Amino acid sequence: LMFVSLAATPLLRQVPQFIIIGIFLYLGMSSIRGNSMFDRMWLLGIWDKERWPDEPFVTEVSTATTHKFTALQLACFAVIIILRYVGAGGAMPFLIAALVPVRIWIVPRFFSAEDLEVLDP
Repeated sequence: LMFVSLAATPLLRQVPQFIIIGIFLYLGMSSIRGNSMFDRMWLLGIWDKERWPDEPFVTEVSTATTHKFTALQLACFAVIIILRYVGAGGAMPFLIAALVPVRIWIVPRFFSAEDLEVLDP
């Protein structure tokens, strides 16, 4: 599939850039719904617990644990974005790959296996 896109490069150059940006924007925005990180992020702004969704990360895990895990994910996301904008953009794939060892060895020190099974399926 990648080679097909390489072969189609002359054709893709004919498509205006704003159309391609719009397609990627649409794909990104449409994938937010149902993403557990974004669902948990919205919980930070909903103070009335009766309005919270009936999701496993709400019903099976304590609120404090859910918020701590969400804060950890947002912190990792912020570090990657900040490093990208300070000139380490070329290292972006390595930074994202570095999140795998963080998830495997560091995160389980702060959260139980049962909580991680619900929060990060």
